[in-house]
Order: sequence, then C-alpha cells, then structure tokens
Amino acid sequence: ETLSTLCNAVLKSCAERKEYDPPYTLLRLTGAYYQKVKPDPSRPQHPDTEELEYLSSRLCENPIYSDLGLWHFVLSKDIKTPAPVSQSEDRTLSVADKRAVVQRVTLLLYSMRGIGFTPQR
Repeated sequence: ETLSTLCNAVLKSCAERKEYDPPYTLLRLTGAYYQKVKPDPSRPQHPDTEELEYLSSRLCENPIYSDLGLWHFVLSKDIKTPAPVSQSEDRTLSVADKRAVVQRVTLLLYSMRGIGFTPQR
C-alpha cells in the first residue's frame, strides 16, 4: 500500500510536468514487486489459493499511462535514427533497420497491451 501511494504521488507529479521517462521506468521496475492477496470470492475456481497482485497492475490505472505522449516518448527514445550529416544525405533506412523498428514497435505494443492499454482506454 505504501509503495503504491508513493509511486502514484510520483506519477502525479510527472503528469503535471509532462515528464515521461520516470513513469515508464517505474512501470518496468514495479513489475517485479507483488503481494499475496486473498482470493476474489467472485472467482470460485481455487478458493483456498492466494493470488498475487503486482504493483505494476495497480499503477497502470494511473491516467499518465493513458497519455499518448508517454508512449510517443518511449517509442522515440527506443527508436533512434541517426540524423543526416548534410541536406543531401539520404535518410532511407536499410532493410535491417526497418525490421528492427518493426520489432521495437511490436514489443512496445505488447507492453502496452500487457498493462491493459486498449484502444478504448
């Protein structure tokens, strides 16, 4: 509870300042932290088994993760194409570079889907 409260305070501050690096880093780091919770009585499959609640699942509900600016920042940070040295230099990506871009975009989309980011959100 305390970590969740602290993280949400950081996320609120980042949202106000439009700082996107800390929220994404926080999301990746909190995926390793969890707590055991009592099972949900509405799901009677395994009533005596404790469930794991990950800290990242609580944080992903924060509005900053619905901000497309965050995901644009993450994508632009992850995919860096070298700037041309001169105006006459060709900016065309090689086939290998295009494949790398597609792979990184795909990974980002899977990450977004994994935290519950859907077109409806």
